[in-house]
Amino acid sequence: MATDRYGDNAYQKYAYGNSTHVDFDGTVPQGKKTGYLHGDSDRGIPLDGDAPWVLLYDNAGLGSSLSEKYGNVCYIVRDYKAVIGGVIHTTPYINIYQTNNANHPQVSFELGIAYNSSRPHVPKGSKFTATVEYLVLPADKSKYYGQSDYLTALDSSKF
Repeated sequence: MATDRYGDNAYQKYAYGNSTHVDFDGTVPQGKKTGYLHGDSDRGIPLDGDAPWVLLYDNAGLGSSLSEKYGNVCYIVRDYKAVIGGVIHTTPYINIYQTNNANHPQVSFELGIAYNSSRPHVPKGSKFTATVEYLVLPADKSKYYGQSDYLTALDSSKF
């Protein structure tokens, strides 16, 4: 989500967690750096629990005319299975990557497997399957045109 040379929506914040709690909620670092934010510590982060998700939000827009600036983007991992070297893994992992497209620092999420610096390659014959639900959540109540009772009743400061 929000890949290098494509993530130009200027999201200011990012978060990840699952259906019961938020594991991380932070601000996108500013600067022209690209790559894993803090090195290997941002690779192979487990997303434990039911319905793990990642979120990019608080889009600054930076004068953009793109309508995408009115939405926050999220994906929820609904199903995940990796068979690596004959071992079945059901916990999804993410990598957090810093992009810098058109001088808009952005964080991107990669869905993947556990990271092992001593074994950087996946054994031949390994398989990976996942079902991901991609969501675009309204970021500005005045721009929301849907009919969700929950969202129309929600205070605009919560968008």
